[in-house]
Amino acid sequence: MSRRSAWCLAWVALGAAGCAQNAVLEVELSMPANPAGDPLRFAYVQAQSSDTVSFDETWAGRDLLGVPLGSEPTTDALSLVADDAAVMPRAIGLRVRFCVTEDCTGLGDDRAPEARFRIERGFYQGRFTRLELVIDALPVPGTPTRRDLGRCEVEGCTVGSTRDFCTASGAHFCEE
Repeated sequence: MSRRSAWCLAWVALGAAGCAQNAVLEVELSMPANPAGDPLRFAYVQAQSSDTVSFDETWAGRDLLGVPLGSEPTTDALSLVADDAAVMPRAIGLRVRFCVTEDCTGLGDDRAPEARFRIERGFYQGRFTRLELVIDALPVPGTPTRRDLGRCEVEGCTVGSTRDFCTASGAHFCEE
């Protein structure tokens, strides 16, 4: 199962400005199948941009309804769009909670299994970047998993095949 979502959060805005003013990070999120015999779970995704991404706080902002996990692995495609130059160099946090309700407000959803991702930098003005994230299995409730990704892991601004999207000098290809 797959779904495509466009996000508009407090720090991410879709505006009438031209592409040269915006930055887009396309995220492909692969998630596990709903465990057999478990109640249906929804992958509830939240995003935040900040100089210091904190997963210990409640994140404010508008969120999409959760994606139901099926009997097979699920893929969700998200487009995060920034039109504020001050946001672009900041870190991006993604929180994926596996709740029993699609809006993650049900009984016990405050302790839902959770995967966390911190992206050093994913936005570059006037550029499209891309990132693939994989969650192989549901995290243990109360023990969130976390993965930190450097800016060189964010695909963009080059052609061909590579695993590192930075130059020998350490600059991201989008900074060139």
